[in-house]
Amino acid sequence: MRSEICSQLVALARKEKFFFLTGDLGFMALEPLREALGEWFVNAGLAEQNMVAVAAGLVRAGCQAWVYSIAPFCYARPFEQVRNDICLNNLPVKLVGNGGGYAYGAMGATHHAIEDYDRAIGLNPNYAGAYNSLAWLRATAKEARFRDGAEAVRLARKAVEIEAKNTSYYDTLAAAYVEAGETERALAAYRHAMVLGGEQRVRSYQDYLRKNGFYGGSVDGLSGPVTEAALKACIEAGCKLLAD
Repeated sequence: MRSEICSQLVALARKEKFFFLTGDLGFMALEPLREALGEWFVNAGLAEQNMVAVAAGLVRAGCQAWVYSIAPFCYARPFEQVRNDICLNNLPVKLVGNGGGYAYGAMGATHHAIEDYDRAIGLNPNYAGAYNSLAWLRATAKEARFRDGAEAVRLARKAVEIEAKNTSYYDTLAAAYVEAGETERALAAYRHAMVLGGEQRVRSYQDYLRKNGFYGGSVDGLSGPVTEAALKACIEAGCKLLAD
């Protein structure tokens, strides 16, 4: 995850300026980003509350700001600053938390992030991204005890109610219906995503379906009976597409 976010932000840094604040983390991972940003890369040290407050101030002053730390140190330790400085002022600060769930299991409960999406929804009930992310988790978690089809559907439907034109959210809604065993509704959600996303979305589906043995046609971006039949076979096999 660290190397992926680093490479994506390095690419972004070639197009626009932004501040990146890290809580004394990223050794052997974020060095390319530090080189790309120069003085716009800020090591805020072990002071997450101050780091979030500074990021909010930078955004309030007209800059872009990203904040990076271990997940619970992005939302739990600086909870007051996230609530008061970011959410109440509706500031678009980007919080990047590494190691969600039990990824840092050996480090103990202080490093676990098992309620981050719920907290995000509590801070901003209209935050579609949090509903969508939690719905995807409930629909696709590797451990069965974390999956809940009905809850995934409820959360995903809330996300698309808030942002009805977000193509990726319909992927999540479809995955939720797959987990809930509702084949036709899952297929309808994928159809809607293809309408919103056009040829690019159709090609993404076709590519995924072909790689996984459901589709033998060409990746041409044209939806039709063959593509839909492959989608239905994928759904019936319990697969959940992730086109992005």
